[in-house]
Amino acid sequence: MPSSTTRFGGSWKYSVADLAFLDINAKSFFRVTAHYGFMESADVKEVLQKCRDIGIAARPLDTSYYLGREQLIPRRGPWKKRGLSMNIARKKLFALMSRNARSATEYFQLPPNRVVELGTQIEF
Repeated sequence: MPSSTTRFGGSWKYSVADLAFLDINAKSFFRVTAHYGFMESADVKEVLQKCRDIGIAARPLDTSYYLGREQLIPRRGPWKKRGLSMNIARKKLFALMSRNARSATEYFQLPPNRVVELGTQIEF
């Protein structure tokens, strides 16, 4: 069973050789870390294909993907009188932009029927 982590670095692009590193923890559990530059798009299917190429059975439709999701709730801050809080209009704009952002399922090109989203509400 592979576990994967995706990291974005300061470089604009990483070579294909830097894409996946394996840390074998047991006979059936592998940790795969994929490195991408900020100009690259993450593709989990490509990482799973690399795993299959080196002999790790990783099938996209037999894998569950766990993602975190946040819902931002703008509130007037307790520090409003002291000038330390963000303006409520800016908070609402930021929350709107966050809601309209592309989902992690789309960004990582994951099969939607295999994704489990765990969420939280964050007041700011």
